[in-house]
Amino acid sequence: MQHKTTLTQPIDFVITWVDGNDPAWQGEFAKYHHRETGIDVSPNRFRDWGNLHYWFRSVEQFAPWINKIHFVTWGHIPSWLDTTHPKLNIVKHEDFIDAKYLPLFSSLPIELMLHKIKELSEQFVYFNDDMFILKPTKPSHFFKRGLPRDIAALNTLNYAYRGISQTVLNDMIVINSHFNARKVLLDHPLKWFNFRYSMTDLYRNFSLAPWKLFSSFLIPHQPISFLKSTYDTVWKHEKELLNQTMQSRFRNNPVNNSLWLMRFWQLVTGEFLPIGKKDSKYLGLNEGNYKHGVRMIEQQKYRYLCLNDDIEAADFELYRKEIQSALESILPKKCAFER
Repeated sequence: MQHKTTLTQPIDFVITWVDGNDPAWQGEFAKYHHRETGIDVSPNRFRDWGNLHYWFRSVEQFAPWINKIHFVTWGHIPSWLDTTHPKLNIVKHEDFIDAKYLPLFSSLPIELMLHKIKELSEQFVYFNDDMFILKPTKPSHFFKRGLPRDIAALNTLNYAYRGISQTVLNDMIVINSHFNARKVLLDHPLKWFNFRYSMTDLYRNFSLAPWKLFSSFLIPHQPISFLKSTYDTVWKHEKELLNQTMQSRFRNNPVNNSLWLMRFWQLVTGEFLPIGKKDSKYLGLNEGNYKHGVRMIEQQKYRYLCLNDDIEAADFELYRKEIQSALESILPKKCAFER
């Protein structure tokens, strides 16, 4: 496929958000989760940190060139959000997901249908609501010559986390059923053995290159660039399989696939350009490391920071306020997305 240089081609951001404090959402969740087994109902799965306005501030300050933000929500909308902003598109689940699948309480099926969002650009970047931009960005950090920027690094499958590992394994089964690992590496050698990559990533690729099958890929916890057409292609090839995930209200289904399948597909088809060393950090926030998270925000050490909620302590409010204070220190100005 030929891609033209497209500095004028729009790039959208997509962010999914759930307000676990919403009584209406809690009632809907309670109605369905009692019918299921193996559901994770811990508070840190859905609770709201109250940091969402800092995400919008970071976009306005560090990515002002963005074409549009598609804000995907169960139905709740923050009271402070200016829904009339010309760059904002409020997207409820029923706006792009067939009613027969709703309601959904797992991000996996929701993320598999992002390409159905009306007016979504061909080039888009997906964010979780715990991923913040901490430094100025350019469109070329996400796309170049019409292709997503990414790191093609092979990896072994991590079995430490049962649910996540099973989902990634399901994605890899699909990839290996369509692609030959050795042929992929031979077809796109400079995309897999690129001088921009870190020595660690290159070592992974050289070490795992002899294997006939892909075991896994490096999965960075950062904003991910996608082509909408990749979604269309994968759905065309695996409609029946992906529909099984669409029927999973919760993450307890062992047959689930994820949006990582779309990213993996882009990697093995060569539909990306190498971006070089990773400029992001994932931190599973807990009572032992939250001060480290505060320092990383204040020092703006990384371009992207993912602050995952692993806190189970009773003094959660203390940690939440300290993280908010750090975000306020670098993003104090109210943005145009706030009322």
